[in-house]
Amino acid sequence: MRIVKILLYFACFVQSFASMMLPMKFDKRIDGINGGYQEYQISNPTDKTVRYKIYKKPETENLSKYGVVGSMDKWMQYYPKIITIPPKSVGIVKLGIKAPPGTKPGEYAARIGTSPISIPDINRSGSIIAPQISVPIGMEMQIFGYIGEGTPKIIGDLKTIKKGTGTFVTGTIKNEGEVGVALLASYRYKDSTGIHSSTTSLGRLMPGEETKIDSSVIKESKDHRVLELIVTQDGGNERFLEFKP
Repeated sequence: MRIVKILLYFACFVQSFASMMLPMKFDKRIDGINGGYQEYQISNPTDKTVRYKIYKKPETENLSKYGVVGSMDKWMQYYPKIITIPPKSVGIVKLGIKAPPGTKPGEYAARIGTSPISIPDINRSGSIIAPQISVPIGMEMQIFGYIGEGTPKIIGDLKTIKKGTGTFVTGTIKNEGEVGVALLASYRYKDSTGIHSSTTSLGRLMPGEETKIDSSVIKESKDHRVLELIVTQDGGNERFLEFKP
């Protein structure tokens, strides 16, 4: 299992909060007439206006073992370059990625991030009285896109085991497809209080990668009986795997 990298950068401040771009992924086809497009939300939960510089970077990590062809930063277009978000508001960053015709098919990666810009407080006479007390934390996110008809192919090697009064699902899930995908595992289980549901993130599964499944991660009940496990795309509608003990 590969977790998409999220890096947080600290500035000098008295109080701080993390700025996250949501959703924390791209995972779209970047060829064709329009390429891929995604809008990201950045929340400002404070009582102060915040400002960020938005930037892109090439992917320098060697991901060739996962079938990643190269970096797509040179095709990234985003707006705005600097964003100011009022108190208790949400800002929108628009990102488009379009590869030129004839680009080699496969999966590509890049980075997009935010760098906080301090906004000084100004008194009525126009004088700067102090730098802003609360400064956000910048972040950097690894994103992926793909060229061609590549699709993920998720297979499972799952079984049930009994521990005490519980029945758990264990095993592995592997991506045998051509592109990576972020996955969610949704459990429906029964315990002494009734039937419940629980969802957990499996992270991003790259081509050829596998991850372990263990329904004992459900913290609500240590002695539960799993009725169903469904593996779906995180942020999408595609259902890849269904397992009923």
